[in-house]
This record gives sequence, C-alpha cells and structure tokens, in this order.
Amino acid sequence: MTSSATELKGPSEASGGVPGRRRRLRQGSLARRIWVLAAGITIVVVGILISPLPGPGFTILGPAGLALIATEFIWARRLLRDIKRRSRVVTRRTDSLAQRTSRWWVPPVVVGYWCGVVALAEFSPIPRFLVWAVSFPIFMPVALWAWATLRYRASLNAPAVEPRPGKGARVAVGPEETSGAQELPGGNGSAEGRVS
Repeated sequence: MTSSATELKGPSEASGGVPGRRRRLRQGSLARRIWVLAAGITIVVVGILISPLPGPGFTILGPAGLALIATEFIWARRLLRDIKRRSRVVTRRTDSLAQRTSRWWVPPVVVGYWCGVVALAEFSPIPRFLVWAVSFPIFMPVALWAWATLRYRASLNAPAVEPRPGKGARVAVGPEETSGAQELPGGNGSAEGRVS
C-alpha cells in the first residue's frame, strides 16, 4: 500500500521534496527577483547617466533604485540600512545647526550657493556638465539645513491649536451668538434647537 501511495505522489513529493505548486511559486519568485534587480539597476544606471544634466539625477534615482532592489535582496537592505545610519549623523548635526541659525540666513545662503555654481559653470575651466553633476549632491546638505531651519523656526512661531471637540460633543454657544436665534417649534430651548 505504501508503494502505490509513493507512486501516486511522485518521486519529489514522496521523498519530502518541494511539491509541484511550491516549485512553481518559487520559480515565480525567482522571476520576480530578476525583474526587480533589472529594474533597480536600470534606475540606478539612468541616474548615473543623467547626472551631468541639471537636476538631481543620481541623488534621487540612486536611492530609489537601491530601495527597489532592497525589496528582494538582503545585501541591498544592509547597504540601505548603512546609508540611513550614516545619514542620521548628518541629520542630527543639521538639526543642531538649524536650531542656532536665524531663518533670515536661509535665502542668502541658498541664492549664494546657486550663484556660485552658475559662476563656476560659466567662468571656470571646469566642464559645465561636471560642475552641474557635482553641484546637486553637494547641495543636499545645504537643502537639508535650509529645510530644518525653516521647519524649526516655524514650530517656534506656530500658535497653540486648541483640540476640536470630538464626535457627539456639544459646543458651548455664547450669548452673542444666540442673540438673533429663534427656537424651533417643539424645541427644547437648547442651542441645538435654535436656528440663526
């Protein structure tokens, strides 16, 4: 009886191997991993290729491609985690600098940076594409500082917001708001039964 059961199951299933359905799923997973890897590498390569053009280029597309690859590969997750860990140090330093900086420094610094980049691209012997390719990644810490400074200063000047009443809570109506109110027929005299 056991030999016929073994014959019906097939050799891989009888020996404790992976059943046919699981094998197909695993092959589908392999195909998915290959497509994710190809798409992620394509995004990174496109970022590298367009980095000489004005715009962020690799600064945005590099991490995006790596994040896509990290959805399927452990080595990419580790690399992404290492990059995040290193960026936390930069973020902490930027926040401490932002707390000591007036918000009025942000526009002159940002405009001065880009004026310097344009001057360097126009009047230096360095090739323009190289100046633009390098200027955007170097600007990222400046942009982070500017954003953190404006965010921190805005949080200091923000008015305190009173909590809104929850669902079903009654809002107190002052006498100045009910002066011209009329009571609806059959009303109970409360603020809910009045119409302005």
